[in-house]
Amino acid sequence: MNKVTIELTFALSVEECYWKQNVVCKWLTEREKNTKYFRTLVKKKRKQSRIHSIQHKGITLTKSEEIKDSIVDYFTQVVGFLTSYQRRIFNIFAASPRWKRLKQ
Repeated sequence: MNKVTIELTFALSVEECYWKQNVVCKWLTEREKNTKYFRTLVKKKRKQSRIHSIQHKGITLTKSEEIKDSIVDYFTQVVGFLTSYQRRIFNIFAASPRWKRLKQ
């Protein structure tokens, strides 16, 4: 690589580092204020973290109920059968508001 390319790559790297630090600083100051910026970032993170589809036995599942059932099926096979105690815990998890948001 020639000198100009190396300098450009370095400059871009420095700029990227600056913007990352800027976002972190803004996050640390704005999150305490419950601002629109903070709420927007939280919504974006939730959207990115959401499971939209999953491959199960070669089939792509997109419905929330199918995804839930495939997860239960997978962990039942890995861990073994679910005891009644474990099933109650799973039902509590499934009734949580966060899980209900996944269904939507």
